[in-house]
Amino acid sequence: MKTVVPLSDLGRDDLTTAGGKAANLGELVRAGLPVPNGFVVTTEAYATAIQPLDLNIPERIAAGDAASVRADIETARMPAELRTEIANAYAALGTVPVAVRSSATAEDLPGAAFAG
Repeated sequence: MKTVVPLSDLGRDDLTTAGGKAANLGELVRAGLPVPNGFVVTTEAYATAIQPLDLNIPERIAAGDAASVRADIETARMPAELRTEIANAYAALGTVPVAVRSSATAEDLPGAAFAG
């Protein structure tokens, strides 16, 4: 899977790479329903961006150090290639109004919700 994917390339089998909302929007596009053009920055993009940081995230969170993990991610520089892919996908949308929506790949579980 690529790091930036058009909604039209997504479907129900893409929950782990695109999240539920994007996968469902892809299904709607495939069904021919009117869905605005859009794209997804995938979990592969996230992995690509944080991999060089060597954050040891599970260990640090288990040790109660989640705040510093967040700070490290927030100050990390996005890889230039990924930045270019996102900028190109955005430019391809044209000069129309856009909305940005974050999403977790395991949203709305029986014991947890990750909305917003």
